[in-house]
Amino acid sequence: MERKKVYVRLIAGLVFVFFLLTGVQSLFSRLVITLDKSTPFTFYLKNKERKLEERSFVLVRGKKGTFAEGKLLTKQVLCAYPKTLKKEGMSFYCCDGVCRYLHTAMKKTPKGTKLIPFNPCGGDAYSSSCEVKIPEGKYYLGTDVPNGYDSRYMGFFDKKDVLTVLTPLF
Repeated sequence: MERKKVYVRLIAGLVFVFFLLTGVQSLFSRLVITLDKSTPFTFYLKNKERKLEERSFVLVRGKKGTFAEGKLLTKQVLCAYPKTLKKEGMSFYCCDGVCRYLHTAMKKTPKGTKLIPFNPCGGDAYSSSCEVKIPEGKYYLGTDVPNGYDSRYMGFFDKKDVLTVLTPLF
């Protein structure tokens, strides 16, 4: 009789461990860890149910033909439809009646690689100025970090470019 209880407890323990590990595996498949300092958080959860909107954190791939081609990037939606993006030389603003400063592009990376800022205006990319309405389904992504590589150089991202919306943890 005693032996039977041991086996029942052993089987119950194995079942518990199985479900525990399955749940942990599910958690880890949703966890995103950012090792760079371009966003204010390090740990995020993938959240496909969360709405993609201004201030959302997202996971995207660097655009083809850019400095960050193919790399996974964690960025924040800084400006979105129906607002306008204002460019004054190397500085970018999000406008909706009032303009909010976003950041300024750099001419070179910290390692000296030449950078060309996004230029929706035409003309010289370093000195042109204009205001453009952000098209529906497009997003201007970025960070607060001065040397972040984002829409300052890659331009607008399409909704289809967003791999997932992220919920910041810490």
